[in-house]
Amino acid sequence: MGRGQPGTVRTVSHRGHGTRPARHRRGRIYDVWMPQQRGPHTALGAIIRQQRELAALPMRQLASAVGISNPYLSQIERGLRAPSEAVLNAIAESLATTADALYSEAGYVPAPEEPEVDLDLPTAIAAASELTAAQRRALMEVYKAFVDANTVRHSR
Repeated sequence: MGRGQPGTVRTVSHRGHGTRPARHRRGRIYDVWMPQQRGPHTALGAIIRQQRELAALPMRQLASAVGISNPYLSQIERGLRAPSEAVLNAIAESLATTADALYSEAGYVPAPEEPEVDLDLPTAIAAASELTAAQRRALMEVYKAFVDANTVRHSR
C-alpha cells in the first residue's frame, strides 16, 4: 500500500511523549495515540504520585517544598524523567518517608554489596588464574611502571 492509501500506517513522533501511527482512510488522516515504552522510573513516579495524593499535597505545593518546578515534578510522576538522588531525597523528606522506601516500593532491588578484598594489587594479579603467565607478567610490569612513575613525580 502506498502513502495515503486506505489502511496505510506511518508512525510519527508526538511532541516527545510517544508515537502515533497516522492511519489513512479515504484520503483523511486519523491519529491514534500510542504511548512510548516507559523506563523503570515509571513505577517510581507512580509511587511518588500515590504518596503525594495520600498526603493530600497539591502538586504545586510539593514541587515548591522540594525546590523543583511543577512541570518537572509532573514529568517525574508520569515516568518521563528520572529524579536525581538529591531530588528524590527531597521528595521523600517532604512526603515523610525515605528514598530507600520509595525505591523498595517501586520494586528496585539494592545492589549486592561487594565483599571486601584484602589483597594488594600484585597479589591479586598473581592469583588471577584466568590470566596466562605472560599476561600476569605484563600486568605486573605495567603496574610497577606506574608506581615508579608516580614515585619519581612525588619526589620532585
